[in-house]
Amino acid sequence: MIKITSDEWEAKTAQYLINLNYSNLIKYYKVSKIENTGVYSILMDKVTPLNKKEREIVKSIIEEYGVEISTFLSNYENVDKEELVRLGYGKEYLNILKQIFTIFTQLQDIDIMDEYADVHDFNLGWKGKTLVHYDIRGISDAPDVDEINQ
Repeated sequence: MIKITSDEWEAKTAQYLINLNYSNLIKYYKVSKIENTGVYSILMDKVTPLNKKEREIVKSIIEEYGVEISTFLSNYENVDKEELVRLGYGKEYLNILKQIFTIFTQLQDIDIMDEYADVHDFNLGWKGKTLVHYDIRGISDAPDVDEINQ
């Protein structure tokens, strides 16, 4: 899939992530600056958007566990997953919760610059049975815009 964006941070982050492979972060292949436009093209894996029910599950998880990386990870570690089952949370909820935990863990590993990782229902999709995060921003070691191919 090719995404066109004017978001410099997104382009820089995509360029940084090209050679990295994480199961729950979108795979990027090429980032190009469209000459003299301030616009970038990003070649990345195609994902299937979340359906309405899945988006609602994601919203409730983020609301419950937090949008910041450290907050989410701390809250997730303190949850009794067996209690969630007893409370009637289904397999779909538990699967999405576990995969969002993996996304936050991987974002922490790649050194997202700020605590807000922009993980929400419209920045997540399915690549097969794997929930992946795309539209990633905020890598502290991201390249200069001038280093992106034109």
